[in-house]
Amino acid sequence: MKKYFILGMIMVFSSITSFGQTNVLNIPFFETPPVVDGLPDKGLNIFEWQNFSVEKTNEQNKVFTVHYKMVYEHTYLYLLIETDSDTIIWRDRAYQNGDGFHLVIAKPDFGKPTGEFYVLRFSPENKSKQFPAKKGVWYYNIDLSGKPLSSATQFVCKTTNGKSYFELLLPWSEVYPYHPLFTEDIGINLCFVKAIGDNDKNFYYLKFDTLIQSELSKREYILASFEPPKNITHSYSLAMLEQKNIIAGNTLKIKIISFSESTKSSGYYITVRSADNYIYTELYKEIQLSKGCSDNSKEEIPFTVLPEIKYEKDKISLDDIKNNISQGDYNTLHFMLQNLVKEYQKVKKYETAGDIRERYLTYYNYIIELKKDNHLLSNKKGIFRRAFLSKIDSTLQPYSIKIPENFEYNKKYPLFVMLHGSGSDDQAMLYNSLTENNFIEIAPFGRGTSNCFTIDNAQVDVKEAINDVINNYPIDTTKIIIAGFSMGGYGAYRIFYEYPKLFKGIAVFSGHPNLASKYIGKGNPDFLNTKYLKPLKQIPVFIYHSKNDLNCPYDLTKQLVDKLIKVGAKVKFVTTSEGGHGIIDKDNISAYYKWLGNIIENKK
Repeated sequence: MKKYFILGMIMVFSSITSFGQTNVLNIPFFETPPVVDGLPDKGLNIFEWQNFSVEKTNEQNKVFTVHYKMVYEHTYLYLLIETDSDTIIWRDRAYQNGDGFHLVIAKPDFGKPTGEFYVLRFSPENKSKQFPAKKGVWYYNIDLSGKPLSSATQFVCKTTNGKSYFELLLPWSEVYPYHPLFTEDIGINLCFVKAIGDNDKNFYYLKFDTLIQSELSKREYILASFEPPKNITHSYSLAMLEQKNIIAGNTLKIKIISFSESTKSSGYYITVRSADNYIYTELYKEIQLSKGCSDNSKEEIPFTVLPEIKYEKDKISLDDIKNNISQGDYNTLHFMLQNLVKEYQKVKKYETAGDIRERYLTYYNYIIELKKDNHLLSNKKGIFRRAFLSKIDSTLQPYSIKIPENFEYNKKYPLFVMLHGSGSDDQAMLYNSLTENNFIEIAPFGRGTSNCFTIDNAQVDVKEAINDVINNYPIDTTKIIIAGFSMGGYGAYRIFYEYPKLFKGIAVFSGHPNLASKYIGKGNPDFLNTKYLKPLKQIPVFIYHSKNDLNCPYDLTKQLVDKLIKVGAKVKFVTTSEGGHGIIDKDNISAYYKWLGNIIENKK
């Protein structure tokens, strides 16, 4: 469990913050929160509609009129998008494929593209198929996120009178530390994606950015100028920590802004307590309000108290027990330490770091227990990360592993190797139920998040991860399955092509047969070319692909299936019309389990 220290505040004071920005995107102050029902509020009629620039995937695309209104208040950012279409088209990943949008909230970098930002994604509901509206964080500071937004974020879409509306009320707390009353500058970009026909789309930008959807890329933005609060009708107070992670013993600083209408003395409490409600410090201060009228604001702000982590000191403790543990456990612990120090040094002042603290305490506990000859790591069950010392360059490389809860060392297990998709890494891949807990499962990192498992020694990395798990666990080497999702699907074809005698079968979920040529460059294997498919003769191949997948085209997989059958592969191909770009839908999972079970039981 992650534990955070909580800063609880009860504040009553005031003085309006000052504004001195001169920026491009003017965002008015609007104190009364609009009703989020998918329809424009009459109160918003005082604000003019704002326009987008348009980019098309096809010059023949119809251009719909799309414009927006954006206002803010101290607790929220509000956005209303209007189109002159009387239909909201639902597509898988509509924020990317239409109708939907993505919103960038960013820290400006002197006019240059920035590496600090949120990209939020929003897709409408599909009532006929009972799919709810989706809202979440797509990217955070370059990295793929996937974190959902809370129920406090309200997002509703509706059509009426020949128009479609997309309405969003976003609490500032969802995009911490960005807040117009505390943050000196905020950059904003917005891209509405309108579906056209079966596969085309128009992009409506605030600022055109070819990399707005891209992985590992900085983002463009427009500087936002927030109108100062005016005509305040109720009192309130806000607070922000100068830093949300501190080393034990360091000073914690708080910034406070208050609004009020009359004058009197009042006070506020600041309480520091742990997540288990143990109170460490309680502070009371009395201040003079600029006008008076207590507002009784209450707020809790999480922050993390970290131990001081020093590589040199901790490495000495690790080396003291090196001769008492396996090489595999030593490599894993050494990687844990290296990775902790790296992330510890990179954590930004506005980020909580409870995960780093808990992982360090776990690491430290391993060391303490190993000194007592208690080998917790070797006996660990479930999902965790291991590492090996690469023979390529002597670096420590990670992979995730899943050990069954009923694991026994005197029994041999088949091995399931799952390759991750683009923009992500190994750490989330084993939480999908792709075996029925009768395998040892691993997810190699493969030297990167978006290399198609075809460059940077990615293939060798996967092979070394397999060798490492074979050296440390009882693996039946005649029953190894290679699998992958999306980019990892291409990777599964690629790794099998490199080491065909290693694997008994291959499973591909929403893959792409020629992804490396598209994203890495020419010269990489195209598995629509029959010469690359010959090693798959007589090999069991399971392929899942949805017909409405717009990220990795279904038609390419269908072509591949036909060619695999011609070269003599034992293909089990399943599909659906509504699965989108996903690993596998619930209607086909039983067929997949049956296929997997037949391989392990040596059935034809």
